[in-house]
Amino acid sequence: MTLKTFNALKEKAILNRSETVAVRIERLAKLQRWIKDNESLIEDAIYQDFKKPKFETQITEILMVMSEIKYFIQKLPRWMKERRVSTPIGLAGHMSRIRYENKGVVLIISPWN
Repeated sequence: MTLKTFNALKEKAILNRSETVAVRIERLAKLQRWIKDNESLIEDAIYQDFKKPKFETQITEILMVMSEIKYFIQKLPRWMKERRVSTPIGLAGHMSRIRYENKGVVLIISPWN
């Protein structure tokens, strides 16, 4: 990843902090539609790279991801809901709450066997 790409991702992450639940769900739904519309391209690409049969790609790749997206869409409103928490005595007179938001850009590295 180039520094230019990383900086562009950082800028976008800052904008994403204030996204509503509805906007995030719409982005997930858009990803879901893209996967559905491009299933055959995904199957072909995986076959070209790994010789994995289309049925196996459906089960182990596409359906798994679609299931996860569906789960995220279902749980996201609860996950993003602000929670009131007790306020420390030193901040008496104020209200404390936890608000979940994006913190930045993350690189995920995992083994692929």
